[in-house]
Amino acid sequence: MGSASPRPPDPTKRWLTFLQNHREAIAAMDFFTVPTLTFGVLYCFFVIGHDRRRILHCNVTRQPNALWIVLQLRETWDTNSHTDF
Repeated sequence: MGSASPRPPDPTKRWLTFLQNHREAIAAMDFFTVPTLTFGVLYCFFVIGHDRRRILHCNVTRQPNALWIVLQLRETWDTNSHTDF
């Protein structure tokens, strides 16, 4: 009688393990609209870090464009800072 091969881990457990092992390097971004009282629209860019659930960056504009979004990403992750992995 042969021994049964080990059962692969549940995909949910694998995903939770991945999140726990890499939470310092994971961030969630959202780009959403907010209507104003004067029937205008504000565009919000929001980034939160998963490690401590803290806000990394938030900004609002009336007229977003590609350059504005790139600036938000640069301000969120300063490329001059040194990170040890």
